[in-house]
Amino acid sequence: MEKVCGSCGRVYRVENDFLTNTSQWRVCSGGNLWFNCDCGSTLMLPKGKFPWYSPAMAMEEEASSIFNKMAQKEQLPHIPSAVMELQQLLVDDETDSNLLAKAVKKDPFIAAEVMRVCDNMRRIRGEGSKKEDPSMEYAITFIGRKQLASLVMVASMKKFRFKTELFDYKKFWDDAFLTAAISEFLWVKVFSQSGKDRAYLSGCLCNIGKIVAAIVFPEALDKVWQEIYDPQTQDTWTKIAERNGLANHCILGEIGGAFWGFPAYVIEAIKNHEIPLPDDNVKEPSLVHIVCLANMLTHWVNLEPHRFDEKRLYEECEYLDINNSQVEELVSQVTTLLSA
Repeated sequence: MEKVCGSCGRVYRVENDFLTNTSQWRVCSGGNLWFNCDCGSTLMLPKGKFPWYSPAMAMEEEASSIFNKMAQKEQLPHIPSAVMELQQLLVDDETDSNLLAKAVKKDPFIAAEVMRVCDNMRRIRGEGSKKEDPSMEYAITFIGRKQLASLVMVASMKKFRFKTELFDYKKFWDDAFLTAAISEFLWVKVFSQSGKDRAYLSGCLCNIGKIVAAIVFPEALDKVWQEIYDPQTQDTWTKIAERNGLANHCILGEIGGAFWGFPAYVIEAIKNHEIPLPDDNVKEPSLVHIVCLANMLTHWVNLEPHRFDEKRLYEECEYLDINNSQVEELVSQVTTLLSA
């Protein structure tokens, strides 16, 4: 079937056209396939028009193998079609901000999440006092349209239902947004203002493999969750998961990232945030190292020293040229900002 990008005019006719210089492939709840053109625009193929597509196409061998076994057991939930349509509006520079605000407000849950993210970002950027009661239009502008397109997807994922009994999804998301805030804070401190939004999103989603586990392996996840908070069995997530036969959450996160159509830089951070690969093996090593450190500092702020490897923490600080006193100061600054 032929598809033409309304923004750049690129024409898609055959399978290879669709698979070349495109990204963020994801199937919505309506069965339609959505993807991003290389110009950034979002396009859609109707249900049944893409027999050549599989989420496993974007996964490495180990993740693909686990995904194929998962697919036989239980399918991951798809993002609602309405959210995909909203994403399409958000990445279109021609869409009026008032129209965007109205579209977001159609889902009160997502609208509330957008305002919460905006408030979180304002605090971490020290801009909370500049506008006490921001409007939705302000929030969209402040967060940024393309960034918001991904965060809207995150908001929709918070509606997923799990079969777990012990897993605390509220704590998971609280920690996710804390890691996001720390990632952005670190990025600005170490590098610059440019790129901070990517650091925020990557930090927010780096542990999404635990959500995949909650959906597909609920019993194993509950065992891990129980042991994490039992003083007799406390350890890092990775070690406890391995003891309970649960797949590594970085691999499960890669699966979720490919299935839900996360940006490539986010998937890279998900895959490598526990132990970053050598710089020449990843496209954005600085971002991966920032997220790795932010993930450990989240446990520091939460007073969970058993959740991270102290040796790894100081290796990441050394990589980012942060000394011991500076990292303690950073933790203090983040805690103060987030409690303001």
